[in-house]
Amino acid sequence: MYKIYRLLIILKSSLDELRRNKLRTVLTSFGITIAIAGVTAIAGIMAGVEQDLTRDFQELGSETIIVKPNIYLWYQTNNLSTMSLKEQLALQSHVRGISKVASFSPFSFQGDGISGTQFSLGDKKANGTVLAISESLANVVNRYPLKGRFFKFSDSESRRRVCLVNIGLANQLDISDISQTKYLQLGNIKCRVIGIMPGSNKDILGTSADVYLPLGTAAQLNLNAISLRFAFKVLEDANAQGILKNVSNILRASQKTPRSSPNNFIIQDANEIKSLSKEVYRKIAGVLFLVVSIALIVGGIGIMNVMLASVNERTREIGLLRAIGASQEYIKVKFLVESSLLTLFGGVLGIALGYLTSIVLSSILGTSGQYIPLWSIYACISFSILIGLVCGLGPAMKAAKLPPIDALRAS
Repeated sequence: MYKIYRLLIILKSSLDELRRNKLRTVLTSFGITIAIAGVTAIAGIMAGVEQDLTRDFQELGSETIIVKPNIYLWYQTNNLSTMSLKEQLALQSHVRGISKVASFSPFSFQGDGISGTQFSLGDKKANGTVLAISESLANVVNRYPLKGRFFKFSDSESRRRVCLVNIGLANQLDISDISQTKYLQLGNIKCRVIGIMPGSNKDILGTSADVYLPLGTAAQLNLNAISLRFAFKVLEDANAQGILKNVSNILRASQKTPRSSPNNFIIQDANEIKSLSKEVYRKIAGVLFLVVSIALIVGGIGIMNVMLASVNERTREIGLLRAIGASQEYIKVKFLVESSLLTLFGGVLGIALGYLTSIVLSSILGTSGQYIPLWSIYACISFSILIGLVCGLGPAMKAAKLPPIDALRAS
């Protein structure tokens, strides 16, 4: 009981000392605040990315396959054979054990800037992405309109100026009732809105956008120069590898790729893309955590310097405490508590700042980031206190070892 009472006395005197030097307390803990804010923000963003990936792939299912151009080959050779309806028909005709093949392609208008295509409806405007898709994509990615209808084959065949709008863009442009005819201006054309799509406007597979156009309409607008990507489901899991090998052979034959040349395409299943995406994000997070750790060490060194200066400033106070019977252990604990409170104060501020930062960055990146994992909060608080103890140990020992008589004589 006595030890608890003594610890409370030390805690109160340490808090009083920090209050007397408010500006120094804030500035000293600033380095810890920034470092902990970085850790918290990274943890929040990574948790959001993990949540988004899990949601996306739960919708898709592990049997979903994506075939896309081999962009890495284009980087190396500056030459890439595009995929067209010819390859789609070849897959559908000659590969057994797969669902209907859906096709899609990112689309842009001439003059689109870095922020994407401009959309307008009445006096409301927004910028975003456009995706040209076939009528069978909804069944492959399990994504259907919240309101209205999806594209039909006749929409593409007749080059109809119709479009689907993502729920996010619909809210921005105040498109809620599509029972009344609404025409969306995108680029230099107008399209009638026939449906509102759910989910995010982006996903790791590239099957989401702000606005969707029928493939035939997009081909007409782009003078038929569209490079397609394909999506389908494997219906025979036991023979999945054989089916994918057959897909590769059919595509190589359709594109007349020489035997010694690499594929002009990449075949990925949902699980592979999910694992690869998680690995990339983890490596990025690892590098960021390393940078933040360096900032945390620098902040700790700042705490140590300030505590050493505090020992020199309070030499007479230490001498008085020793003269009235304070033990070396008491002096040591007092300075350790002060340094721990400094870093804890910085850590708590850092968690709050990191939470706000993760919300802002998540809204910019388009990921979920509205919560911070509990493990990161516990880790940040624990590391803050640990840094305070480690960096305060040297100054605390120096203060405890000061001879009482010499300390009282100090000016």
